[in-house]
Amino acid sequence: QYVSHVAFLCDNPEVQRHLPQIVIGNEKTIPEADLASLRSNCPGNFIILRRASAWVNGQLFAWVVRKLAAALAPFMDTMQPLLLFDACKQHLCPLVFKACAEARIFPVVVPARTTWLLQPLDTHVFATYKCHLMRAYQEERIKSADGEVGLASLLRCVYTATRGVLESRGWATAFSRNGFGSSQSELSARVLGAVSYTHL
Repeated sequence: QYVSHVAFLCDNPEVQRHLPQIVIGNEKTIPEADLASLRSNCPGNFIILRRASAWVNGQLFAWVVRKLAAALAPFMDTMQPLLLFDACKQHLCPLVFKACAEARIFPVVVPARTTWLLQPLDTHVFATYKCHLMRAYQEERIKSADGEVGLASLLRCVYTATRGVLESRGWATAFSRNGFGSSQSELSARVLGAVSYTHL
């Protein structure tokens, strides 16, 4: 049994706290009878979805874009959001780009097989996030009488890891080092080397 965490990250700590964090579970993982309770006990920026599959498809990703747009609405007068996402086919359907256009969010597709190099969540966040998640999970196991961790407890681990990593640190450097900063002036040697770029 698994859940998917659709995580959002940005380079502005003030905005970061408002970004949605979406957890998707299938119908077996999240019993319908438990859904209301799980939702009532999650942080305000978390959304829990119960679907036939925990995987994201094009229609769901377009919905996710609209949720992101709603969260960003208070900032739209002074900022232009860019949404970085990888090039899997579920992300590239017309519904997704239509949702971005309607929301005035500029889509930026990270080329296939380069997320390990360019996607800030992959390069700077998820390893630390998983360590925090594992630590929180082990603490829940210790507290449990039988060593089992139920779904509600697992979700608390996700909330703890999200607060401890995504929402408690500044990520502007991660974006800049990956090439998404001002004029790419802080691009890392790792990225430069990977693309075999040299200054003329």
